[in-house]
Amino acid sequence: MRRFSWLVCSVLVLCPLGASLAADNPEPYPACSQKPSEADRKAAQGAFAAGQGSFNEGDYKTATTYWRDAYRRDCTAHALLLNLARAYESNGEKKAAVLALKTYLDRNPDPGQRPQIERRIENLEAQIAAGGASRVR
Repeated sequence: MRRFSWLVCSVLVLCPLGASLAADNPEPYPACSQKPSEADRKAAQGAFAAGQGSFNEGDYKTATTYWRDAYRRDCTAHALLLNLARAYESNGEKKAAVLALKTYLDRNPDPGQRPQIERRIENLEAQIAAGGASRVR
C-alpha cells in the first residue's frame, strides 16, 4: 500500500511538470503532402467553427485543440496557423505561437503581411528570451 501511495504522489507531482515541458517544446506540424478530400474540408470547417466558439469564449486551450485538428484535416488552409498563433499567444504559449507563425511563413512564402509576422515572431522570441516563454492554464 505504501508503494502505491508513493506512485500516486509522484504522478501528481510530475504531471504538471510534464505539461509544462510539453508547452516549452511544441510539436511541429506534419508535412502537408496531400490535397484534402471534400470530407476533410467539411470536417476542418466544423473543427474551425468549434475552435472559433472556444476562442470567443476565452477558452484558448480548447480553441488550439480544435484548430490543430482542422489544420491536420486541411493542411492547405494556412490561415489557420495565424489563428493558432493568436490562440497560443493568448494562452501564454509563446513558443507554440512562434512555431505556428514560422510554419505559416514556410508554407505560404509570399503573404502580404510577411513583415508584420516577422516582427511578431521577433517580439515573441524576445519575450521568450526574457523569461516569459510559456505557461499552461
